[in-house]
Amino acid sequence: MPEIKELLSSHDFATVKELMADILPEDLAESWSRLSDPEKIEMFQLLDPKAALILFESLDNPDQTFLLKSLEDDSITKIIEGMPVANIAGIFHTLPKKIKSRMMTLTRHTDAVRRIQKAMEYKPNTAGALMHPEYVAINPKMTSRDALWLVQSITHVNEKHLLRSLYVINSKGKIIGGITLEDLISAAPDSLIQDLMSSILPYRLDPNMDQERVSELFTRYNVLAAPVVDTQDQIIGVVMIDDIMKVVRAEADEDLAKIAGTRSDEFRERSFIRIAWIRAPWLLATLATQLVVSMVMKHFQFVLQEVIALATFLPLVAAMGGNVGSQSAMIMVRSIALGQNKGGAKMGAVVREAFTGALLGLGYGLLVGGVAYLMYGQSYGMQFVIVVGVAVFAAMVWASIAGSVGPLIFEKVGADPATAMGPMVTTTTDLFSITVYFLLAVALLMKH
Repeated sequence: MPEIKELLSSHDFATVKELMADILPEDLAESWSRLSDPEKIEMFQLLDPKAALILFESLDNPDQTFLLKSLEDDSITKIIEGMPVANIAGIFHTLPKKIKSRMMTLTRHTDAVRRIQKAMEYKPNTAGALMHPEYVAINPKMTSRDALWLVQSITHVNEKHLLRSLYVINSKGKIIGGITLEDLISAAPDSLIQDLMSSILPYRLDPNMDQERVSELFTRYNVLAAPVVDTQDQIIGVVMIDDIMKVVRAEADEDLAKIAGTRSDEFRERSFIRIAWIRAPWLLATLATQLVVSMVMKHFQFVLQEVIALATFLPLVAAMGGNVGSQSAMIMVRSIALGQNKGGAKMGAVVREAFTGALLGLGYGLLVGGVAYLMYGQSYGMQFVIVVGVAVFAAMVWASIAGSVGPLIFEKVGADPATAMGPMVTTTTDLFSITVYFLLAVALLMKH
């Protein structure tokens, strides 16, 4: 990239084009953020049309939007007509009205306009917004030989994705099954499609289904494509595994960002001012809850003044609870994402986490209690050991319950469960564990 930037600055475009012939567009997309805005436009225009299209599809939405605002009309037309309709619809959802109007004006094919408008009818991040309108419709009375001939005759070099979307449609236009290319090739030539087809009922998609739920179905049934159907069981489009992989990556980025107390925008951000602005709200939430913890500690400062040794184990009690709470929250968020906890299984998962926390708390409570006895047993007696040990036990049990219940509450109210892994688990655990710690100290140590 440094060499390319230098060549661009010296306007040696011929050499840049030679270099780009040996660089995959996907690899270029990984380093795209290192280019300035003018360099991005120059680089994109130097690529051959096929490589430019692959690069465009590999870029994040903000970079795609920038190019669409900056490129000449001819370049935009090539992008629009070369991209799958679902990908274009996904970009349209994020664009200002003025840019949308310009793109629709530049689209020469009325069929493409109609398909884009159809995809735009559905909300972003739904099966309808993700779907491709093309598929192969096969009559159930056909033989495998005739079906193969049909597939060959309508599938061109640039339409290989159609080979993953072979669906059996009856005379009423309703989808009744699916069939794979492997089944067609391996079947006897005179075999009827109705005898070869398989059920698609488990993974038929409603156009308004959330994309996260769609990815769950793809994972569960291990399919490469899934039909999107209307209320009359008529197929209106197909969602491909390629689109789901992008969804999974985006959802994973979002979840990881929320776990870290930030947003996925930060992964693409280069301005430290913007990064600080993104992180600030989460840190403000942490500050607010930790101020409550500070007020609790202030209320019990007379205990610390009386038994200064309590301060030795205060960070340990809070840390043990915070760590086990994060573990429980992570497991619960992952289970929700995979669709493993349904109905009564949710309560079973919470109970399992509570017992796990109790077992860990018992073990570590005894261990820490033993250390407390060696350090302060002679000075404060067994009461001090009990305070420390029981506080560790209580903190870990509470944290396990809070960590598992938090994501379920967020899911119930329609929020992302991963949000529960931000400041919520650690701060509530700190508040609970420190309060219990001091209450035990007041009950057992302040008598002496």
